[in-house]
Amino acid sequence: MVLGISFWFCPSFTRVGGWVGVSSVRRREFMTVMLVLCILMFGACIALITLSLIELTSNPYPLPRCSNAYSSCFTEAARTTELSDDGVCTAYLNQCYEATVWTSIYFALVIILMIATGAVVAFLLYNFKFTAGDLIEKYLVQSKELEQVMATARTGSVSQKRNAAFELATMAASADDNKFQIVTGGLEILISLALNPDTTTQEYATEAIAECLTVPAIQDQFVAVGGMKTLTALLHTKNARTVREAITAVSYVVSDSDENKPAVLAEHGLDDLAHACKYANTSNRKLLASIFLELAYYSDTRYIFFT
Repeated sequence: MVLGISFWFCPSFTRVGGWVGVSSVRRREFMTVMLVLCILMFGACIALITLSLIELTSNPYPLPRCSNAYSSCFTEAARTTELSDDGVCTAYLNQCYEATVWTSIYFALVIILMIATGAVVAFLLYNFKFTAGDLIEKYLVQSKELEQVMATARTGSVSQKRNAAFELATMAASADDNKFQIVTGGLEILISLALNPDTTTQEYATEAIAECLTVPAIQDQFVAVGGMKTLTALLHTKNARTVREAITAVSYVVSDSDENKPAVLAEHGLDDLAHACKYANTSNRKLLASIFLELAYYSDTRYIFFT
């Protein structure tokens, strides 16, 4: 019956679903019952091994129980044979003593097994309160201080700047407060990362800029420091993701404020947008079309279009 229940509740593995089991299995209740049974087994084994050790240590060889069995064996042998065979009963006496010794060893091993099983069950019960999200947040999501990230982005090596750009992109995507801190702490550093020769650093930095520009208040400061030149220059890169983020950032600026639209026209910004149209995919072309539509409401842009 126990084996049947075990096979019924045991999990199975499939290539698509992974490890699956019966949904009615209650792991906490099962482990609690298992722990109680381990404690009961531990107590019973302690009592039995204590009795065996008392019998072995309090009486010299042979044990009284074994001596009584030896006498009964010798009497029975004397009745059934004409000449009693003392060797058979002596072997039986030795076997009785060895059985008592091995019984003590067996109970000692069971005690060790119960201690190990109880420790594992208690450990599992303790771990049941954790969830995968808690472990990921504790061990994998480890954000650094913004000042440290900015210092690394300013003077670090190529790999360190790449990691710093990734950290900035992650911070910018997580909360609006982080966006203001990034802009206040080092917008120029973020722009310099976007112009870094390393392609991956460019991508992460451009993603961080696009995330920051979702806030209209940051757009004015970004345009004031000449950031639009950086975005239009990034339209010439060969990294498709960087171009995508740059186009997205430009669309944020031109759609949220009429005052910032002239910044796109500076330094041949329209030429850069036209260049991006030649190599953009369908989704990027939709964004570029919306950018040109927003710029068409600006008179200077229409004049450039006609000329």
